[in-house]
Amino acid sequence: MYYLYVDESGDPGLVNSPGRYFVLTGLVIHETRWRIILDDLIAFRRRLRTDFGLKLREEIHAAAFVQESNPLPGTSKRVKLYILRQCIDWLASRTDVHVITVVVDKQNKPANYKVFEYAWDTIIQRFENTIQNKNFPGGFADQRGMIVPDRTDVKKLTGLLRKMRRFNTIPSQQQYAQYVPYRNLVLQNVIEDPFYKDSVNSLITQMVDVVAYFARQQFEPNTKVKKIWSQGILYQASPGYKQAHWRGAAALHETPVKHGGSLSTAPYGSYLRGGWADERPVRTRTNKRLFFEKSSVYSEKAGTWLES
Repeated sequence: MYYLYVDESGDPGLVNSPGRYFVLTGLVIHETRWRIILDDLIAFRRRLRTDFGLKLREEIHAAAFVQESNPLPGTSKRVKLYILRQCIDWLASRTDVHVITVVVDKQNKPANYKVFEYAWDTIIQRFENTIQNKNFPGGFADQRGMIVPDRTDVKKLTGLLRKMRRFNTIPSQQQYAQYVPYRNLVLQNVIEDPFYKDSVNSLITQMVDVVAYFARQQFEPNTKVKKIWSQGILYQASPGYKQAHWRGAAALHETPVKHGGSLSTAPYGSYLRGGWADERPVRTRTNKRLFFEKSSVYSEKAGTWLES
């Protein structure tokens, strides 16, 4: 059994929406690795408690940490940012997880465009196909999958998943489209209704929140994140110094990356591993060895999956 932990960043609205992009990020974990990953994550959180006083029961919420709205008494902004960097580094060190991210550009969409349904349909189909083709880490045979989302529109998502088990039209490849435009490929491997899990009570979902937040920031960084990138705050932090020693962005290319390779010239290059679509205009940027070895992102504007 594979578990897909999913979190959203941005909102799916088309009218009076504060943002242009809606992002879904999913973290895939196999049942045989679930306990090991959880125990390692608890150990990681205990280190954060020892170093920075962040209790295990306190939620890591990227948006709140960056916007300084999270009530962590006595915790400076830079320590919060360093905690987020540590989360990214911890995930990057894992070889037993897989990340799927869907990015929907809401600009110039017709009024009847269903952003929420489109994004979730895409990530569910990707989950289904990858299980079917045994492409997740481990290559386990005859597996099933279950979706574990954070707080979202429960009614819409549950209804969509049930519909895809009965009616799920997939466009045919171009060479066959003139004969059979669509095929009804109903879900076979994603089972049950989504098992909703509030991130307050899930250490794993909190890690997904960090990835989803910075995935969206790559496309539309807010003022705080632009300042962070310009100063290189997330990049150069010495783990030997409790309050962290911060260095400027000029030093980025002087320090080897933890997992090999070199940092991208783009300030967000060290956040994301895999092929990510830059919507200005659409092109791919591959930063292998920087985040997840086997990650994938769906560029709604490019209309394709971009692989590492």
